[in-house]
Amino acid sequence: MQSKSDRTPWIDMARGLCMMAILWFHSEAYHCEDLLTPYSMYTNTVLGCFFFISGYLLYPSTWQASHKYHSVWRWLLVPYIVFTLIIAAMKLLLHYGDADWQQLLTDVVLGRASWFVAAMIVAQSVMVGVLHLSKDHLGAVAVLGVVGVILSALVSNETGPWHISADLWSVNEALVGIVCMSMGYVYHTKEEKVCRQRQAWIAVTGVALVILKILIWRLDLLVTFAPVRMTYPLVFYADILCGSVFICLMMRGLPRLRILEWTGRHCIVYYFFCGAVPMGVSWALHKIGMTGGSYPSVAVVFVLSWIVCSIVAWAVYHYTRIVR
Repeated sequence: MQSKSDRTPWIDMARGLCMMAILWFHSEAYHCEDLLTPYSMYTNTVLGCFFFISGYLLYPSTWQASHKYHSVWRWLLVPYIVFTLIIAAMKLLLHYGDADWQQLLTDVVLGRASWFVAAMIVAQSVMVGVLHLSKDHLGAVAVLGVVGVILSALVSNETGPWHISADLWSVNEALVGIVCMSMGYVYHTKEEKVCRQRQAWIAVTGVALVILKILIWRLDLLVTFAPVRMTYPLVFYADILCGSVFICLMMRGLPRLRILEWTGRHCIVYYFFCGAVPMGVSWALHKIGMTGGSYPSVAVVFVLSWIVCSIVAWAVYHYTRIVR
């Protein structure tokens, strides 16, 4: 959900960096027998950063709730329905006789066909409602974030005591997203002060992020966004907070990188195809004898997947009005 006024270069660059990280993750996942880079080293962080930026863009609240809800419906829900139905049709064609069309359709209706977009729809809807009802009170956002941490630890978390396994419309991931959006909103209210000492904050968040990653790796802590698995919720969210602030501050200080900016500006289309395209590219490379197991081979899959996804994104934006 991004209007033209939201298209600040550094925001698009931050989204583009996160999108490329997700594309790399899927390139590893489909091309190799096992991930070369542990999931906990970056995947949960960049996923959280997407929600962090989404919350960041809700401040200041110069928008009307009715317009924002319409934006969520038009630019998130409609693309979700269109693209997931297209992907479901592709699965039926490619796996005719094995694919279950009823299950595929059920997954679309229940928000399971694309967990990220479903979670973003739910999280944005809740966040907009809280800001509207509280008249943009910062305390209400802080309370929402704290409640989100508690509920995600107890309800969303697969190791939690009250875990909801149904996860309709990715509500478990949405609760995590709400926390990340709350952090992004609060950060934006303090951004001016932070940016006065940008270099110091980059150093602090960078060092903190490295320490957290070492701690997570050495203690083998669970920090999975989807499905939600967290050994220590505070470590989980500290990782996302430090990573998101670090990425945002770094992107603000860099010159415009067109490749990141363009990718970030069109990231909604990339996300729908960032799994299917690397899977297809990996299949094709395996057919010609290029097997996985090394970073150079994954890099080939990644570059080819980015090119294909970029072509698809350009075509969708150029020839349709599904997205903006």
